[in-house]
Amino acid sequence: MIAMSNIIRLAGRLCRDTRGNVIMLTAAAIFPIIGLSGAALDIARIYLVKNKLQNACDASVLAYRRSMNGNNATTDTEPRARNYFNANFAPGLYGSGTPAMTYSVDTQNTVHGSASVTLPMALMRVFGFQQTTLSATCDAQLQLPNTDIMFVLDTTGSMTDTNPGDSSNRITGLRK
Repeated sequence: MIAMSNIIRLAGRLCRDTRGNVIMLTAAAIFPIIGLSGAALDIARIYLVKNKLQNACDASVLAYRRSMNGNNATTDTEPRARNYFNANFAPGLYGSGTPAMTYSVDTQNTVHGSASVTLPMALMRVFGFQQTTLSATCDAQLQLPNTDIMFVLDTTGSMTDTNPGDSSNRITGLRK
């Protein structure tokens, strides 16, 4: 049997010995390092996917509203809008799933869109975060303002001049 004094001596030598400390410190720090880098990577991907999803939603509802016949949707209104959505957000973008996009039109003929997609986590799976669902909403409205067009005619001294080769002055030619 090992005597108690030998155990105390062994424990004292282990406390004073610094060889191998790097391995133990690295082993203790590996989980916080993975957590911080995983969170940074996954948050960056979430930000990219969310922005692309919002841009695709905006483009598709604008296309939906623009392709309506007055206040009525036609047979190619939704397919045209979906083409715009798919051109701006392809399925599988940044490892995401297949996106879902829905449209609705209210009584003021405003087109409302709602898009969503699931994004699996890359490194945060180690900590139990499997995936997140991202969503975006958007609206489009066609507004045709009344625009007055004015034609301003300069009747100052330069309009009384005659251009070379013309028989009348500039103001007479403009009135004709």
